[in-house]
Amino acid sequence: MRRRITVVNARELPCRRQDAVAAIRNIKNIERTEVKAEAVVVTPEGPERGTYRVRGRFAGVPWRGKFVYSLHAAGFHSRNADVPRDQATIEGGFVVTPLAGGCTVIHYEQYVLALGLVPLRHLIRAYLRWSMARELRDLERLIAEDGSRRDQQQRAADSGAEPHDIASPSGSIVRRSPAGISASASTVYISHGSPSGASTQTLSCTA
Repeated sequence: MRRRITVVNARELPCRRQDAVAAIRNIKNIERTEVKAEAVVVTPEGPERGTYRVRGRFAGVPWRGKFVYSLHAAGFHSRNADVPRDQATIEGGFVVTPLAGGCTVIHYEQYVLALGLVPLRHLIRAYLRWSMARELRDLERLIAEDGSRRDQQQRAADSGAEPHDIASPSGSIVRRSPAGISASASTVYISHGSPSGASTQTLSCTA
């Protein structure tokens, strides 16, 4: 099907699998890792599922969208909201697999282009490969930063210092409440109007 694009990227991370899974399952972390997302509002509907709204830019073009997510033991999966599952035009997510000395994070994005965007499918695929590779690098940095903060908090607790007086990675002191384990996920959708090719143009993606 020429309108459907599937892009898969993977990266080996030098961290524990459970830390990567925890980071990915925290949907709010999309703001910190997804190139195309600037703001994310998460609305949980239970411990394993919910919705989130994203606002951002796709290759410089403003977009916004709403997505349904479901968490699973290896990461999470999402699709565009307000349509039946079998009519979803965007799906994607993350799967984390164990690896000696770390883990492998597999990130996939699948979407259907409106007819007007089919001629650009090769450019779109190239852009997604670049953005997904950067997203995985940012995810690795996020996990490392969160791990560093946990270590600092533990050292502060062991020394009797206040747990919220911790040093940032740059060495400056930052006052913050204790941070929990974080997470990320991403999916991208590009549309030129409705999937059937209506005239209104939109660009939508998730992180």
